[in-house]
Amino acid sequence: MPASARSVLRALAVDGPATRPQLGALLALSRPTMSVAMAELSRLGLVAGQGSSRGATGRSAVLYSLAAGAGHVLGVEIGATGVRAAAYTLDGREIGSAEQRLPSGHPTVTPEAAEAAAGVVGTVRAEVAGRHGPLREVVIAAPTLPDTGREGSLRPDGTGRLTDALAVPAGVPVTVENNVNCAAVAEHRFGVARNQQMFAYIQVGVKIGVGIVLDGRLMRGANGAAGEAAMLPFPWSGPGPGSGAGSAAREPRRAGLEQFLGSDALMER
Repeated sequence: MPASARSVLRALAVDGPATRPQLGALLALSRPTMSVAMAELSRLGLVAGQGSSRGATGRSAVLYSLAAGAGHVLGVEIGATGVRAAAYTLDGREIGSAEQRLPSGHPTVTPEAAEAAAGVVGTVRAEVAGRHGPLREVVIAAPTLPDTGREGSLRPDGTGRLTDALAVPAGVPVTVENNVNCAAVAEHRFGVARNQQMFAYIQVGVKIGVGIVLDGRLMRGANGAAGEAAMLPFPWSGPGPGSGAGSAAREPRRAGLEQFLGSDALMER
């Protein structure tokens, strides 16, 4: 699909129905480019006309929106205490959801969490049942590092269970992304950070993490570990294994920040 067609599709998904002149002005696309983009999107069944809109000059123009059968996406959230899946049309309308509590909190992806995720995904897919076009993509927000595609990934081995466990059609892209990064993207698109080009989203809960947006793009880092503040050595986290009394009790240790400021530690204190 041409870049111009992708831009038009994204504009219709984010901002809603619009005419060709409105889209051309918004995206700085010429009339010929708009014609090619709309023809491609119509051929793929992604857009459709829904009446007309009268402009300031009194002339009418066809109002375009995403087609009813353009497809849907699936989001899966795996947290420390539960999993949730939700299906959305490409313009952001929720069309199905399911969730399941986990018996106990886990800081990483466990076999039980992967099994629960497969269960809620199956429930949501049965609820949607092809009524909103094909499944276009699946994104999993999990307490793990994103897949950077680089060798020597720092992600836990168990993360692979997620993509293996979910019953999705062959060829549908499945992306595993850090949950705090996902929250940062959501704030950038829908929340208080909308239209901001640089900000940091900080989460303090069972786990601690930071999502960083620079120049309007999510920053993952070379190995996907940008924002993993929980992994920083922390000097006030208490003695590590085998530490003695005195100054040794204040030696920094890896992941000490989360062990000191995470909700479990806060509740204990």
